[in-house]
This record gives sequence, structure tokens and C-alpha cells, in this order.
Amino acid sequence: MKVDQSRHENVVGIAWYKPTQWKRLLQISEDSVDLEGKYLDWSDAASDAMRQLTRAGLRVLRVDIDIEQLSAWCEQRGLPVSAESRSRYLGERLREEYL
Repeated sequence: MKVDQSRHENVVGIAWYKPTQWKRLLQISEDSVDLEGKYLDWSDAASDAMRQLTRAGLRVLRVDIDIEQLSAWCEQRGLPVSAESRSRYLGERLREEYL
């Protein structure tokens, strides 16, 4: 899917993880204590965030994230898997795939 170039400033990406990979994300993230312990808790919070952003007038795109690809991306750049690196990876994926 391509996004209308004139709407870039209104596009927000939300990382979306697979339920089968949630435990792996917790294992490799240096900030795992800040993440929800259960996938269902995380997905509920992410869905709520998507609804709030949409109501605020933003175009929200769900970006599927593969944990092993995220891990490799971080390793190639010498970054820990953290909120900051997950956000950077999401931004890169969003630009590559949707914008």
C-alpha cells in the first residue's frame, strides 16, 4: 500500500508484533521490564493507542515487525534492543514499505 505523499505529516506507524514472538521480544529487549508481560495486554494497549491516534486525525499504519529481523538490524548497528531502537526500526520500515 502506498500513502498519498501529501499526507506524510499525518502518518503514524504502530509496531505490531506476532503473538508467537512476544516472549522472544521480552528475552532480547534490554527494557523488557517496561513492556507488558503478556501479549494480550500489549495488543490491547497498542489497539487503544491506534484508536486514539486515529481519533486525533492521524493516519495510523500497522507495521508488522519480525523479532529476528529487528534483532539482526540492531546487531548490525551495534544497538541494544530497546524502545529507542525499536522506534528507529519502525520508522525505517514505515518509510521503506509505506511512504
